[in-house]
Amino acid sequence: MEYFDYYFYFFSFIVLASAAVVVFSKNLLYAAVGLLTTLVGISGLFFLLDARFLAFIQVLVYVGGVLVFIVYGIMLTNRIRDLQFKTEFHFVIPALVLTGILAGFIIKGAMEFREAALGKVLKNIELNQIALILFNDYLIVFEILGLLLLVILIAASSIARK
Repeated sequence: MEYFDYYFYFFSFIVLASAAVVVFSKNLLYAAVGLLTTLVGISGLFFLLDARFLAFIQVLVYVGGVLVFIVYGIMLTNRIRDLQFKTEFHFVIPALVLTGILAGFIIKGAMEFREAALGKVLKNIELNQIALILFNDYLIVFEILGLLLLVILIAASSIARK
């Protein structure tokens, strides 16, 4: 095995373990820290794929934006600190079936994936070309993302205000 494989398994373990913390944590602050670790691990996987731009965007938008608002809402809310969440397991079987189907598609796609094809695509695109594509073709997505951050800020403030 090469170093790439070790790094991949390391980041994959970090992502899966911290995602399990997010799902199974009863404390909301621990879940937010688990989400932070999950998003940073995904950023590490982007770095391994030589997609540095996506890794920086992952850290800036999700870790720096969305997660800060979530933690802001948690920290400023007095009533939610000791709140224990009880979940009812009505939809466990359908969720497991859908997760298995989705995992099957992802594994099938990963098996058919060729690393060389991704390397050619990513190495031929320069940063200014990515910026032109994002701000010309996907401008609406960035506008919606800005609105999402605004809604998250308003929601966190209203939770903290109550």
